[in-house]
Amino acid sequence: MTARFYSERELREGVAGFPDPRYLFYTARGPAPAPLLVWRHPRTRDVLVRFTTMTPLSWQPFSMAARLPLAERRLLDTLGVGDTCVMAWGGRDLVRASYLAALDLPANVDLFQIARLQAVRSPYGDVPHVANCPLNVELRVDRFVDYGTHRFYLLLVEYLSLDEEILPLARREVLERYHLYEVDRPRSPGGESLRLGMAGNVHTCPTFPVGPKQGWYSTFPTWISELRDEGYLSAEEHATVVAWHERWLTLFESLESPERATLRARLTALCQALAWREWEQVHRILAEEPPSG
Repeated sequence: MTARFYSERELREGVAGFPDPRYLFYTARGPAPAPLLVWRHPRTRDVLVRFTTMTPLSWQPFSMAARLPLAERRLLDTLGVGDTCVMAWGGRDLVRASYLAALDLPANVDLFQIARLQAVRSPYGDVPHVANCPLNVELRVDRFVDYGTHRFYLLLVEYLSLDEEILPLARREVLERYHLYEVDRPRSPGGESLRLGMAGNVHTCPTFPVGPKQGWYSTFPTWISELRDEGYLSAEEHATVVAWHERWLTLFESLESPERATLRARLTALCQALAWREWEQVHRILAEEPPSG
């Protein structure tokens, strides 16, 4: 495989030889989850709808981020800190509505009517949910940041509604049916279009013992203890790893320490062997003389 290198300017402005000037930009950017964002005008109480892309932020608190273009100042002035909004997630039958919600339409039009969306009253607040969407998440604006060409809203999850038909489905089927992703916005002689995609094939990552049982948000000491409890490591080997890890934490800021360099190499080799389930190599590493300063 031969790599070709491009500057940030080339990503933005395009490179000769590609039919679409945004070809490289969307290849580098990747698909982004694309819900409809719904909220009420603070004065008229009209329901506003806008296409957006979402970024998950954290589990505790459960939070997400959405973005709106800074060029749409009339919209930005209607959604501020403390306000409630709804992220409505659709499948392939919401493609047309999502495209219409991405257009810059007159401020006083009813996008629910234009996109043929059906509003359903929320039991939690006055911002309606979208009946056409199987999942509606109610959020409160915690803060926002203007960056580049967009305003990014940091949103705290408060409530949600979920269609009952989804509940009995296998997790893989849910992921393949929902949600829409913004894939790219190709340009052609006929103009620019929005292209949305679905999750498609779902690939399962390795599980324990390759990583901790709880998943990526667990800790290294927990993983090592689980390996001991399940018989992959002996009690002595577990004690050795714990000692190495505790020593590593004390030396973490000592960048010039030879012991730190040796310990880093030892822990790296151990984690590599664990990740590829090379148990003989794991036992061999742990039987070696411990690093010392």
